[in-house]
Amino acid sequence: MNFKNSILIFGILLIIGCTPKGMLPATELYPVQWFLGFDITEKLTKNIPVHNQQEVQTLLEKPWESPFQFTHLQTQETFSADRCSQILPDITQWSTDESYGSRQASICIAAESIAKARPAQYSFLSGFTLDVDFPLHAPKNLASIMPTDSEKERQRILQNKAMVSWSDVRTVKLVTEEGEHPAMYAMMGGFQALSLIARGDFNHDNIEDILLYTEDYFVAGSNAHRLFWLTKTAENSSLTIIREYPMYEGTLAVTEAYQVQWFSGFAMDRMLEKKVSIHNQQDIRALLGRPWYTSVELVNLQTKEVFSADRCSQVLPTITQLETYKPFEFPSFRYLTTMCVAAQAIAGAGSARYSFLSDFKLDADFPLYAPKNLASVLSSSEWKRISQNTKIVNWADVETVKLVSKEGEYPAVYAVVGGFQELSLIARGDFNHDNTEDILLYMKDYVVGGSHVAFQLFWLTKTDENSPITLIRKYPVYD
Repeated sequence: MNFKNSILIFGILLIIGCTPKGMLPATELYPVQWFLGFDITEKLTKNIPVHNQQEVQTLLEKPWESPFQFTHLQTQETFSADRCSQILPDITQWSTDESYGSRQASICIAAESIAKARPAQYSFLSGFTLDVDFPLHAPKNLASIMPTDSEKERQRILQNKAMVSWSDVRTVKLVTEEGEHPAMYAMMGGFQALSLIARGDFNHDNIEDILLYTEDYFVAGSNAHRLFWLTKTAENSSLTIIREYPMYEGTLAVTEAYQVQWFSGFAMDRMLEKKVSIHNQQDIRALLGRPWYTSVELVNLQTKEVFSADRCSQVLPTITQLETYKPFEFPSFRYLTTMCVAAQAIAGAGSARYSFLSDFKLDADFPLYAPKNLASVLSSSEWKRISQNTKIVNWADVETVKLVSKEGEYPAVYAVVGGFQELSLIARGDFNHDNTEDILLYMKDYVVGGSHVAFQLFWLTKTDENSPITLIRKYPVYD
């Protein structure tokens, strides 16, 4: 072992005092699937058959049958794009006046999402169909943005807690036969054509989600292309939105009311070979390609390849398949990759138009309304019981939690039975691109006198003033 590696291992172990267990793969009960509504191959210069997720990933680099003009909202740069990879890195910053360009952008996002999805261990959506009753239990976000709707009206709908479902906002009627593709719903002033694009675990929480594509047609002549990632976390729970991608009248960006922010808990810049200054999201994106202050020898669990990595860009594409060659190096690697994932998320976040988390803080009451996913549960069978129990909602419902640090102190330390959980607010921004501000929390939890330690990230959101805080995504899924 070289001197730099020795210093890294020694330093990390002084902080955490122990090593975690290795990664556990998901039980592939509900595989990733995509359907007729996913038609990216039809818009390419060559018809390419797609058999697996790796082939979906390669489609992002394939040329379209015709290019589209896009304008960067910050720089006003205009360029002609002819493949997904040219617009995906800054997708929220590009706009297009071409309806088919907007549609193509939405298909690119769908392809990227499908390529990154995982098989799910549980599903409460196995019988899902786009039927006559769907508007009654679909989230209100699916209601189309009418050309006559003012921004004030949009906010009124979002903040009105009496409006819960799509049918609470608009009178909607299925006008196609059940099972027909796409499902066409008539509304005052137009139609909404919905397609089930894919199924899979898109937010990596072990539960199956669905991806819907909707094209809204208005009598006035304009239209909109939108994507919705929906989930159901228990048999009796309601359908909820994980992520929404709004592309109304060709615009891919949101009004920048709540800027992307990051805080001292984000430590990626302090894990590098050379100190760098961070002033904007472009600087954070650049961190992904900068060398760490040490290299780590890794094993790809699928290919069995052994290789050395020294930067985020080398591990992010296959991050769920990697383990350290030397088990005692795993804690340092897990911490590094947690910060890599945080950097990638912050770099890709957008500004938000609405926020219901502006007063958020990690205080003594936080466990009372934090999602139950924040609880440290080491047994997979115990977590299955908790996840399926609809009466267990919040962190405090799972275990007794007490804030033991001073309010406002960094990090916030919570005592639980047998250990501690340290939480830090890493960043704010619109991580799931639904126009609403989200928060990114970093957690380190460990057992006193034991061998368990975990580094985790939680993306949380609140979609209106009276709604609970919900989980968008968690990393890693398995400890």
